[in-house]
Amino acid sequence: MVWPPANGKQMTDFIPRDKIPNMKTIFHLASLVGFFVIAASAPNAYADANSVDPLYTSVDCPASLLGNGEFNKFPSVKYLECMELTDRRKNQNKPLTAHQLQETRSRLLNDPRYSKDTTWGATQSRGIEKQVDCMIVLGNFETCSCYAKKLPLFVSFSEYVFIINRRPEIGPSTYRLDQSKFDDLVNLLSSVRDQCIGSVQ
Repeated sequence: MVWPPANGKQMTDFIPRDKIPNMKTIFHLASLVGFFVIAASAPNAYADANSVDPLYTSVDCPASLLGNGEFNKFPSVKYLECMELTDRRKNQNKPLTAHQLQETRSRLLNDPRYSKDTTWGATQSRGIEKQVDCMIVLGNFETCSCYAKKLPLFVSFSEYVFIINRRPEIGPSTYRLDQSKFDDLVNLLSSVRDQCIGSVQ
């Protein structure tokens, strides 16, 4: 059938008006189709979420990482990372050893979802590197998450330690900064230190 029909006929001349779906129905159908497309395209994320056992990480992983509302059953990426990095079952109910943390970091960074070919993957992998370096020293997931989030992208955790302690191994030339800009960086890192250490309850 050619549309629009000739002779000024309307849709209701061919289909009874009460049989034409309204916009609300069409919107609901489109939403359902979109949900199933997204769910089908992310099987790994759902598999990870469904494998979550919150009992053994209730002390180490803050509940705030779970999110709010009906989607609590699908934990955030950060919560899944916390589970990996604080899994006490691997070490007789004790925090992971430095070697176990290094192994976990390697496993996470080898996951295709952390590929540095994507902006998200590159940012997330930098965060994981800082997080694990910090946890090897401090052992506290929440404090180290603060460092991973607040340290500038180009400053590793080990570089942060050198800078905050005014060690000569790292200076303005390391980042191709003049002295004034480097002093600003030192002040920024000092502020990050105060925020993250101050966040410990």
